[in-house]
Amino acid sequence: MIAGANHYTFSDDGALLKSRVMRGALRVFGKLKIDGRRQLAVTAYCVRGFFDAYLKASSGSSFEVSSTLYPEIKILN
Repeated sequence: MIAGANHYTFSDDGALLKSRVMRGALRVFGKLKIDGRRQLAVTAYCVRGFFDAYLKASSGSSFEVSSTLYPEIKILN
């Protein structure tokens, strides 16, 4: 899970978020906590790590998703 991530920052709702008023309202109500670019960077890190570990590497490889660079990553059990 990416802490602070929301459907509004990673979907086809980009037109909605072009409105400063709407972005401000979402932030006030706690629905928009992470910058969209930061969310993309975290997502790219996870996807790249997964593919590097499970598709490129030999069998038995694993991917440690936790990273000090991306403290937003939370492991759910």
